[in-house]
Amino acid sequence: SIQLAKLGWINVDRFYPDIEERLELQISNGDQLTLLYIIDESNNTVLNVYADESKKILLPQGKQFKVLGFFLDGEQLFTAMKRIRLVEDRKIELKMKPVDFNEVGGYLK
Repeated sequence: SIQLAKLGWINVDRFYPDIEERLELQISNGDQLTLLYIIDESNNTVLNVYADESKKILLPQGKQFKVLGFFLDGEQLFTAMKRIRLVEDRKIELKMKPVDFNEVGGYLK
C-alpha cells in the first residue's frame, strides 16, 4: 500500500471553485496508474486524482503543478513525475520506471 501521510501537505478533493478558468489535462497512460496525484507546491496542496473514463482532469489555468503517478505490478513499484504549467489544454504521458519502495519519499519532496 502507498500512502501520503505526515508530510505537512493539505489533502484536497478539488481546487477552489472561485478559480473559473480551467484547462483540461489528459494523461494518455492513465489506465496504468494505481495512484495519481496533482501537487501544487505553491500552497502545499495534494489532490488525489480520480479521472473519468477519458482520463481527463480540469485544473486551474496558468498554475504550475507536479503530476505524480504510481503503478504497482505484483511486488514491483513503478513511478513517474512530471512538472507542468497549463496554458492550454494538453495531453501528457507519464513515463513509468521501476523504483524501490524506499525511494518513494524522494518523489514527495
